Amino acid sequence: MLQKLREELVFLESELDLLKNKKSEIEQDISFKEENLENLKSKIEELHKRLDKINARDKAIYVEKVLLGWSNNKISARHYALTRQQISRIVNNVEKRIRM
Repeated sequence: MLQKLREELVFLESELDLLKNKKSEIEQDISFKEENLENLKSKIEELHKRLDKINARDKAIYVEKVLLGWSNNKISARHYALTRQQISRIVNNVEKRIRM
C-alpha cells in the first residue's frame, strides 16, 4: 500500500514538473506572439499613413489590380479607358510610395 502511494506521489510530482515546464514555454510563446502582434500593428498603421497620402483614384486602381486581381480591361472600363501602360505606371508609383 505504501509503495503504491509512493509511486503515485512520484508520478504526480513528475507530471507537475512537466506541466510547469510547458507553462513557462507557453508564457514565452505568448510574449513572443504579443511582440509580433504589436510589430504588425505598427507596420499596418504606418502603411495606412502612407496610403492616405495617395489620391483616391490611384489607390482604387492599385487595390483593384494588386489585391483583387482584376484584369486591365476591367480596370480600364471602370476608370475612363486607361491603357495597360497607364495602369502599370500607376501601380508601380503606388508601390514606390508605399515602400518609402
